[in-house]
Order: sequence, then C-alpha cells, then structure tokens
Amino acid sequence: MLDEIAAVARRLLDRDDAAVPAALGHHADAFVVDDDIVNLVPEYIAARRRDVASLRQDLERGDLEAIARLGHKMKGSGSGYGLPVVSRLGGEIEDAARAGDAGAIRPLVDVLDGRLGRLRIRSANGRVSMEL
Repeated sequence: MLDEIAAVARRLLDRDDAAVPAALGHHADAFVVDDDIVNLVPEYIAARRRDVASLRQDLERGDLEAIARLGHKMKGSGSGYGLPVVSRLGGEIEDAARAGDAGAIRPLVDVLDGRLGRLRIRSANGRVSMEL
C-alpha cells in the first residue's frame, strides 16, 4: 500500500521524487508491462542506459541536435514498453534541446538515469517479475 501511495505521490508531486515523504520510503519505480513484451524490457532498459551515456557525451560536445534526436526516440518508445516515464523525460529532453536550453538537459538526464537505475517490472499476468 505504501509503495502505491509513493508511486502516486511521485507522479503527482515531483518528477525527481524530492517531494515524496521519507516515511513512504524510496523504492524502485514499479511498472506492469504487457505479457507479450515483458521479456524485451531488459534489453530496452539496457539500450536506454546506453542512451544516457550518449546524452552525457553529447552534452559535453554541445550537440543539441543529437540530444533532440535521442530524446525524440525515447519519447516515442517508452510508453510502448510500458514505461511512460521514459516517454515523458525523453519529450522534455527533446524540447529542451530544440529550445537550445542546455542547462535544462543535464538535470533531466540525471533524473532519467536515476529512474532507469531502479525499476521493478511485472508482467500483466503476474507470472514474470524482475528488478532491473
């Protein structure tokens, strides 16, 4: 029950979990994924973790176009894998890059990195459960 409350609080109050009361704990984000794709999610997450590294390199080079492309890719793919947080953050990264706001990108990449680092995935039928 507390995990559910914390998840709702994260979605409603704060993108980076700062507003979630400590009493609720700080657990992995939990997602229910369609049974047909649950086995594809680990590789999808691994690819997005590689994207985080690429985004950091692109930031160092000042390549906002490459950042916008990666953000756009994540925006389009995250929800299809049952991970709307990836889509939301990807869209925000894309928007910041297209606006030329390099200063807004790093915190978004940090949040994405943190979210990708603590995920619990469960298939809709409950047969598959994993922490990534």
